[in-house]
Amino acid sequence: MCQAIIIKTIISSSIQLITALLGLSSSI
Repeated sequence: MCQAIIIKTIISSSIQLITALLGLSSSI
């Protein structure tokens, strides 16, 4: 159970990073 929660948090945080990078690149 703990591993699944950790994986979910990692995936969600990585998605946020990717979206932030895409937003920055598109704004430039």
